[in-house]
Amino acid sequence: MTDTLNREIGRRIRDLRVKAGLSQEQAARLLGMDRSNLSHIEQGRSRLLIEHLVAIPRLYGCKVTDLLPDEVVTDYDRRRARDYDLQRIIDAWPELSADVKTVLLNQFDTLLKLNRAQRD
Repeated sequence: MTDTLNREIGRRIRDLRVKAGLSQEQAARLLGMDRSNLSHIEQGRSRLLIEHLVAIPRLYGCKVTDLLPDEVVTDYDRRRARDYDLQRIIDAWPELSADVKTVLLNQFDTLLKLNRAQRD
């Protein structure tokens, strides 16, 4: 990564931490790293390890795409990644029985037809 990219990702991580109301010490502890390591990441002086790239969005309740600069992620990717309701459905889907899935899909088809009829 370039220095500019490191700084942009670091700024986004810092902004998310501040928004979450966490100090560097608190966030670092929750992420399993030293405060100085988090400080270096936020300043763009250190690169993210893959485990932190996964852990940071979980801690701050965001998506990985929220950490990446605009030139790396398209608007389409961001909109798709921010569809939390859809993600909830996707995450819960494997837990559902075949009968429940059938009912939900039938309801979805009915609501989709109704929605299309109201638009036309």
